[in-house]
Amino acid sequence: MLPVKIAFVDLETSGSSASGDRIIEIGILRVEKNKLVKKFKSLVNPQTQISEFISDMTGINHQDLENAPTFRQIQDEVKELLDDAVFVAHNVRFDYGFIRGEFKRLGLTFASQNFCTVKLFRALHPELYHHNLDSLITYYNFECKNRHRAYDDAKVLWDFYRKVQKKYPMEIIEKHVETLLKKPALPISLTAQQLKNLPESPGVYVFYADNGSALFVGKSSNVKDQVMSRFENPKFTKNVKSMEAFGADSNLEAEILYAKLSKHKTRSQNTKIEPWPFKGPVVVYQKIIVNNWRIESQPLNLDVYKVLAKFIFNPSNQKYIKTFSNGEFLEESLSLSAPTEF
Repeated sequence: MLPVKIAFVDLETSGSSASGDRIIEIGILRVEKNKLVKKFKSLVNPQTQISEFISDMTGINHQDLENAPTFRQIQDEVKELLDDAVFVAHNVRFDYGFIRGEFKRLGLTFASQNFCTVKLFRALHPELYHHNLDSLITYYNFECKNRHRAYDDAKVLWDFYRKVQKKYPMEIIEKHVETLLKKPALPISLTAQQLKNLPESPGVYVFYADNGSALFVGKSSNVKDQVMSRFENPKFTKNVKSMEAFGADSNLEAEILYAKLSKHKTRSQNTKIEPWPFKGPVVVYQKIIVNNWRIESQPLNLDVYKVLAKFIFNPSNQKYIKTFSNGEFLEESLSLSAPTEF
């Protein structure tokens, strides 16, 4: 049986970190018994500056946001729309994390069942290489007049949900949605308190096997969300006997900690860290994962004496070529002078 109440949500944000960045636009469509009952869209004053990159992508500028309401001013309406509904978004951990973060800043707790339309799209079409929102729009030939605007993108998800109910047998859709709503099976050796205490901020985490060796060293802009997503794979979960997590003040600090830990831990399931290809210090670019899985790069405003890495965006294949040094270079780089040009 499909959920009776659903809130289709999309956000535009000032960056990728739910702990450090803010919502700048929100779109919600509330559906009850498969009928649209209420819709909501609003710019949100983030009370901070937004980058030129975000402005170019969304079309939202500083002037638009100056007179927009803050999240505090719209919190009651947002909460009413989300209350008792299943929270649905494309890459739901991103949007759900930001909503939770905004409520947390107000001293409030928000929690709801949720499922991800990326995963539903992937389950229905495993043969497709991409499952981002652009791919979904193209595959189903949906109209989206204002791409990268919150309400228009959220409406695409409602269109998708209605479309698949007509295109596929209902039992197939119900089965996939039921699977997506299931909570992941957690390692029996981990306590609820351990998981509750995981940082909802940038950081690094390590999973250990029975013999104490590291199974996996990972990093995320939200450690708790990333750890919980790892537990969605039961084959992986059964091998985890213990874990530890380390919070960081920024994504860059998490990258540095990750590089150091990866050097000293066994990474049986980790993605290989590429060798450092540059001589001397280089300029740092921050990886920004924007809503709907779009990935771009943006220069960080950092002290040049602390620049440590570079992320290169390759537009030809829409993938990041990530380069990072080993721990030794990181320690040495702190004493190097201004970066060389390349």
